[in-house]
Amino acid sequence: MLKLHGSINWRCSTEDFYKGLLGTNAESDKPTEIDIWLSEDKCPKPDDDVSPLIVPPIPVKPITSIEIFRYLWTLAYEYLSDTEEIVVCGYSLPETDRLATSLFGTFYNTGLKKITVIDPNPETLLKWRRLLKRKGLSEADWTYYDDFSTYVRRIYSQQNPNKQLP
Repeated sequence: MLKLHGSINWRCSTEDFYKGLLGTNAESDKPTEIDIWLSEDKCPKPDDDVSPLIVPPIPVKPITSIEIFRYLWTLAYEYLSDTEEIVVCGYSLPETDRLATSLFGTFYNTGLKKITVIDPNPETLLKWRRLLKRKGLSEADWTYYDDFSTYVRRIYSQQNPNKQLP
């Protein structure tokens, strides 16, 4: 699992968040490295000097100038090219996220066998099918779930046929 847009429990300084992740007009102000740490604390308040490290689905992602995110996105491309299964959970592939659309729309994989989309809106499945039913990808089996708990119960019951979820 790769968290390409950060995570609610990842933290960075608020200054780094605004400069490096949301971008500034001055190219020289953009850091190439930022300090990132994991935190189990409650979400910071808006006026704190610490921010959750989540990058919104914006058209241009300044995060590509930051080393850790370049690494994660490159690794994601490599994984997508080799994986047998893709599970998309709660990501609606918004049109404004051109970087994600590019990533998922350009990798090649002839060994892909299964794609699962978990999202309450069935239109999300159609977006993913339009993007991933193309040349360069093998014909995969598609599964759709409208909520995460149904997906978890199905996976659990497949792996533990004689047990019920608590």
